[in-house]
Amino acid sequence: MSYAEEIKRAVSMEQVANLYGLTINRAGFARCPFHRERTASFKIYPGDGGYHCFGCGRSGDVITFVRDMDGCGFMEACEKLNREFLLGLPIGEKLSRRKLEEAARKDYLRRRQREAAQMAADNADREYWRAYDAWLANQNVIDANTPASPSEPINEAYAQAVGREALLTWELEQADIKRQEMRKTH
Repeated sequence: MSYAEEIKRAVSMEQVANLYGLTINRAGFARCPFHRERTASFKIYPGDGGYHCFGCGRSGDVITFVRDMDGCGFMEACEKLNREFLLGLPIGEKLSRRKLEEAARKDYLRRRQREAAQMAADNADREYWRAYDAWLANQNVIDANTPASPSEPINEAYAQAVGREALLTWELEQADIKRQEMRKTH
């Protein structure tokens, strides 16, 4: 995760607006600091939702707000938020070789975890479609061999397909459950 993402996750727009002295009403509106106005048209969204001014059209996140308020660059805004909210991120610090290697190892492990999760999700998808194909083929056998009338004799293919139907339906349902679980975690 990048420093910017960590900052946006850790610091809300309301906290940053309060840092700059904006008065926010219960509806989440304040007077826009970027243009003169009589009524509040500057909407502050909860969490990391950012802001939008319905008067001048400016919008963005906590980093954009600090950049615009202070007239600074991206890194300076990140450094200020890091410092003001005591986040402890090593922004702008020179890291030792050991810390760089540790950070690279952590990135590698996170990447491997994402790859493993993606592979598990792909396997769950393949298993679902394999189960669906088996179920559908069985349904086709049943449809093709269903007796036209109650007096017509039941052939062997129909009897076997009907016997397999419950098991194939159960396997399809289980594969679908696993597939849905993998989608939630991935």
